[in-house]
Amino acid sequence: MKPNSRIEFKLLPRFLSFIFMAFLTGAAVGDPLGAGDGVYYRMGPDATFQEGCFEPCACPIGPERPVIGAFKLVHAGLIDGMHVYGVHDLNLRLPDNAVPHRINGYGVYRIGSPDATTVLMHRMQLTLHMGGNAVQEFDSGWLHFAQSTPTEINIVVSINGLYCLDQVIRIDADCVSSADVVPYALDFGSTYQHGCFDPCDCILEDERPMIGEFTLVKLSDDGNLREYAVMGVDWLALSPHMATGTFLHGNGFYRNGGNALGQHQMGLDLVAGDDPPAHWDSGMVGGGGLFPVIDITMTRNNFVCLDMVLHIVARPNTGEICGGFVGIPCEDPNDFCNLPIGDCCCDFLGTCTPRPDACPENWDPVCGCDNVTYGNVCEAAREGVSIQHLGACGESCGRPDDPPCPNDSFCKFRTGSCGPTQTGGG
Repeated sequence: MKPNSRIEFKLLPRFLSFIFMAFLTGAAVGDPLGAGDGVYYRMGPDATFQEGCFEPCACPIGPERPVIGAFKLVHAGLIDGMHVYGVHDLNLRLPDNAVPHRINGYGVYRIGSPDATTVLMHRMQLTLHMGGNAVQEFDSGWLHFAQSTPTEINIVVSINGLYCLDQVIRIDADCVSSADVVPYALDFGSTYQHGCFDPCDCILEDERPMIGEFTLVKLSDDGNLREYAVMGVDWLALSPHMATGTFLHGNGFYRNGGNALGQHQMGLDLVAGDDPPAHWDSGMVGGGGLFPVIDITMTRNNFVCLDMVLHIVARPNTGEICGGFVGIPCEDPNDFCNLPIGDCCCDFLGTCTPRPDACPENWDPVCGCDNVTYGNVCEAAREGVSIQHLGACGESCGRPDDPPCPNDSFCKFRTGSCGPTQTGGG
């Protein structure tokens, strides 16, 4: 019984390889990993980073350190008989105080037979930015494909092929369930600011509004601290004239919880405009009790002298459509139909948005579609009210029976409305 078990165990990789090869050749024009236009992969418990001297060199070698993080896999098609996948937004983090601490990059993953043999193989090539170090090229070379599940990726990449002084990353990843992937959109109050803070005396620009989106991919939850990969940051800081702006792209991590109740932290590696990549961090601060709404401020230099400051206000973007002429309802009773700013009537479409459980106490007034002034956007959302306009509600104006505005004000209509049949605010 035991000898047979050992024989079966030794034959298992070949058997799995045969099964996967049949699966791939049978789906020659398909997508064997089911990645399509993009799925997220999350690092598993066997993912590690190691650096030092491998054989035949004899200098010290460091321990294998755990790696957490995620990347996005996109099926590029069947090329030269092999399935080719793009590796996007590779976003890894090592334990605190490790060097390097953060690893970001992109690459290509292939599955197939690179030569005339029918042995199923795979290869991953990555271009990675190792913290503050220069960009490095990692390659696994062609290795036998013997994964235990159809969606698993288990492969070792290195700079020098595990020869002498090298850096090695063991990729142990599997696709993430949709329940652990939450798209987010920036909300009103998100701003970008650049310039000099104390004690320096150069110009400090005004805060500029930001728009855009990102995705949270859940990595871990120990009941006290939840950690997420922040993926696909795609933001635009608008210019004062709303014609041009500064694009920000990158990824990072978000933590919620920790030793103090209600704390959270966001750290992002971003490219802002034409600047080289840089790191923004909030540190562990209060305000995490608003989650899933995120309201947090990150800096590059902790508000000292020349700095760039990002104030992020964001909430889940379910994309579920509501409202309209037929009054499409939201399925979740905790959601409300959030209409675009100024679109408070008629047949406008909105998106279903969760009502926040708690809101910050800052005074940044908005006028709700119910003509009530709320302290900020969050407070209006908590009451399930869309925004008529930013700023406090003024007296009604513009209709035939309304009194004229005072000499120092004018009747402001919502964007796109110019006629006297529409109601404005003084």
